[in-house]
Amino acid sequence: MAFGRAFWFLDRFFIKKYLGNNEARYRRYKANCAVCKVDSSGTHCMGLYGKIRSWKAVAILQMLEKQMGLESFRRILQTVVSRAQDETRSVKTLSTKEFRHFANKVGNLERPFLKDFFPRWVGSCGCPILRMRFSYNKRKNIVELAVLRGCTASQTSST
Repeated sequence: MAFGRAFWFLDRFFIKKYLGNNEARYRRYKANCAVCKVDSSGTHCMGLYGKIRSWKAVAILQMLEKQMGLESFRRILQTVVSRAQDETRSVKTLSTKEFRHFANKVGNLERPFLKDFFPRWVGSCGCPILRMRFSYNKRKNIVELAVLRGCTASQTSST
């Protein structure tokens, strides 16, 4: 299961290199649309949608990659791959808790970001939605932009 999700994430690099950036972005857009459509009720209870769960895992990894930076994220991936190739280890997978520890240790992320990120996007259902509005201010001759981050799933009061 963990290898399949890593495959989907690494597949993006291959598509970007050999098919181009536009094709990679288009495929990511289509996957995100499918995830947002299905994940409003939670993909964890839908066994038939393993592909959707993998797409959401890739989206979460991409959000972390952007937050950490490419170099820090590659160090985490190298740690995960070297751990999987270690013949002395009986367990080849990495738990979410262990990955979070690596992200905190190697990725140089501030703890408040991880504290909010993992329960919000990994431990619950839903996908991020950005709503943007803009207006032109004639007096200052500028365009003002407002961005609101939301989620496809209904909010629960579990915090």
